[in-house]
Amino acid sequence: MEEALEAMTWAVESGLAGAIGCSNFTAGQLRHAVEVSCARNLARIDVLQPVYNLLARDAERDLFALCVEEGIGITSYSPL
Repeated sequence: MEEALEAMTWAVESGLAGAIGCSNFTAGQLRHAVEVSCARNLARIDVLQPVYNLLARDAERDLFALCVEEGIGITSYSPL
């Protein structure tokens, strides 16, 4: 996780990326990424892209609450 966040931090600081995001993280993985970012002063994940639709609603349980708590945007995929 640290290596990926370091690379994304470099991209943000270099102006190659305006923000960073991730897709298909569990709540545990996202919390770990936030903790690593804070502890090592790295770029934070700004947006999460989980699968979310009428059949796949797992993200509602804890992932969405964590995103609200941490101020992370959500852009779901496969909504139909």
